[in-house]
Amino acid sequence: MAVCPQCRSQVFVPCIAANDNAPHAGPLFVASDDELRCIQAQHTLAVWTKGLGVSRYRVLHRLADLIFGFEGDIYWRAGVIFARPDTLIDDVFGSEPSCSWPGALMRMAECPPKQRPQDRVLPRLRLVHLAKQIDARGGKASQATDTPLPPRS
Repeated sequence: MAVCPQCRSQVFVPCIAANDNAPHAGPLFVASDDELRCIQAQHTLAVWTKGLGVSRYRVLHRLADLIFGFEGDIYWRAGVIFARPDTLIDDVFGSEPSCSWPGALMRMAECPPKQRPQDRVLPRLRLVHLAKQIDARGGKASQATDTPLPPRS
């Protein structure tokens, strides 16, 4: 069992507040593997990433700005808090200097993928999805393109 972020009681599934005045209020939930495994989800994330208007080298900086700049709580579907350690971006994306994966994702915006995403890229898609949700709530990413990523340990 987990602790519900809304009512703070022990529950199997967290409560979701119905608030017509602020539809984006409340906790943010991380996408499940099943939500990210479909071709349409991957294409939607590719279109959003391309829409950021930054180079493939700056995509990870923009994701870091959105995810680490979000002041609300982020939960897994089971109600467990989603940890955001300083090394989250490096842990998920690795230290690839060419940033070929963000570039490949942005190319999928114009040429949709033909197969479902592989399991090994689901953590990357999860962070892109999370940043997209934060952006939809009005999360502000730094406009500076030289924002450093959190230090590596």
